[in-house]
Amino acid sequence: MQSPSWLAWVVWGICASLILSATVIGCLEVRSLLRDVDIIFTGIAFVLFGTVGALIAWHRPRNTIGWIFCTIGVGTGITDFSAAYMAYGTVKGHLPLPGTDVFNWLGNTVWPLNWVLFLVFLPLLFPDGRPLTRRWRIVGWLAAVLAFLSIVVSWLSDLNVEMFEKVIPASFWSSLSDNINLLVLPLSIAALVSLVLRFIRAKGRERQQIKWLTYGTAIMAVLIFGGFFVWNDTTNITFDLAIVCPPGDHPELAGADCRLDAGRRGALPTPAQAHPGHY
Repeated sequence: MQSPSWLAWVVWGICASLILSATVIGCLEVRSLLRDVDIIFTGIAFVLFGTVGALIAWHRPRNTIGWIFCTIGVGTGITDFSAAYMAYGTVKGHLPLPGTDVFNWLGNTVWPLNWVLFLVFLPLLFPDGRPLTRRWRIVGWLAAVLAFLSIVVSWLSDLNVEMFEKVIPASFWSSLSDNINLLVLPLSIAALVSLVLRFIRAKGRERQQIKWLTYGTAIMAVLIFGGFFVWNDTTNITFDLAIVCPPGDHPELAGADCRLDAGRRGALPTPAQAHPGHY
């Protein structure tokens, strides 16, 4: 069943509202100018995912890639808002904010979904929203199982669970959740392999779309590696710029989809209309 295109902008509105609220809450705390710039850049980077997703889903609602970007946008908005709300609500001297535990739980629940969608499903399904072949679906299923396990284990990290007459501390579950998230990395490599194979077989516009995504991902990897290991960026601004790169390349995809849809609706002439004598 096709999702209505207007739903994409509803999702974008939720994403933008969450990120704007997180940015305002983050800037309320007295910090350095660089810290405020980092918060603003993070908000811009996160809202780009929702914006690109809304543009693609609006014009091509059947393309799963647009809805993946929308989901990542809302997910990052939830985690960004929950982190800001939690931090501000627990700072000494501030009035206690209601529901900090709930927002912390919500952020921890959504984070594994963001991780899996960005690292596995985006390269696995790009650019047409379908895996390269049916055999590649196993990568998506394994990623979904890992995300589910990570979410369940993260819930246990807030508790001291008793098993076999022994109390398992919350720190054990938190560490286990982190290790499960690390298991997503081999699946991400497999998804990138499928993208390379798709690029080899692709022609025309699809090949160009994959090339743009590759450029953005490569720049992101260089910036993250450099920020952590080369110039030791303590402001996180390099990381924020790195996050912008993958969605920043996708207006090319959205623009292509706009042109295709415009042609279908008659806003642009089809070849038969432009040259009736040749058909």
